[in-house]
Amino acid sequence: MTNERKKIISYLVVVIILFGGGVGFGYYIWGMDKQKKPDYKKYLSKTIDYISNIEKDNQGFIKQIKRLETDIAALKKDVKAAQIQFDAQSKSLQDKSASFKKEKEQLQAKINQLINEIDMVKQKIIGVESPAGEEKRPVEQVVESPVSQEKDPARQEVQSPVVEEKIPLEEKGQLEEKVH
Repeated sequence: MTNERKKIISYLVVVIILFGGGVGFGYYIWGMDKQKKPDYKKYLSKTIDYISNIEKDNQGFIKQIKRLETDIAALKKDVKAAQIQFDAQSKSLQDKSASFKKEKEQLQAKINQLINEIDMVKQKIIGVESPAGEEKRPVEQVVESPVSQEKDPARQEVQSPVVEEKIPLEEKGQLEEKVH
């Protein structure tokens, strides 16, 4: 029982100390200035000043928000106009690209046709100039495309469709004799 009594007494001592400390601290905070009455006018004027400052800041923020909203609306219009212009330019460039590709194909077809005509004319010339008994040797031709494949389409250089003939030296001499 002595242990239980000691526990109870220790609890009571702690409670009494806390209660006494609370009373002393409360008196220190609220009981010291009992002789002075609070200046309600002073507190009221501080509160009014604080509220007026908040209202001024609020009005300034409202004006700033309105300006920002008008700026945002103007920027949205500008972005929409720029997007429309970009779409139109993109469509125009796609159309031009398609027409250039079509034109390239047409020009390539014409070049191939002209190369075939040149080959036929050369065969006729060789057939007329060579005696009937001699064998006709086929002429090897290297045809270069007039459009360079290495560069991008916007910066291509157009080259003339020059045909380089590779004729063996024996035939070259015979052709020169026949021409003179």
